Amino acid sequence: MQTLLISREKFLRPASALAWAKKYGFVAKKVDAAKSGSERTYHRIRQEPPGAFTRSSFRMIDLRPGVKAVIGCPKRL
Repeated sequence: MQTLLISREKFLRPASALAWAKKYGFVAKKVDAAKSGSERTYHRIRQEPPGAFTRSSFRMIDLRPGVKAVIGCPKRL
């Protein structure tokens, strides 16, 4: 998993999104600013650097209502 996306509608403040991520065992150091479009409706919490994944492999999946994840294929070591 590269990034966790948590709905701003369900979690109004970045601190509440970080608390949820910590509660469920995700890395929760900081919330990144949204870049554009529909991503602005989510708090972005990076789990791994994007460079650790194959560039064309990223996909978005639903984890539960209001929570999505950006996943990808890790680069081989």
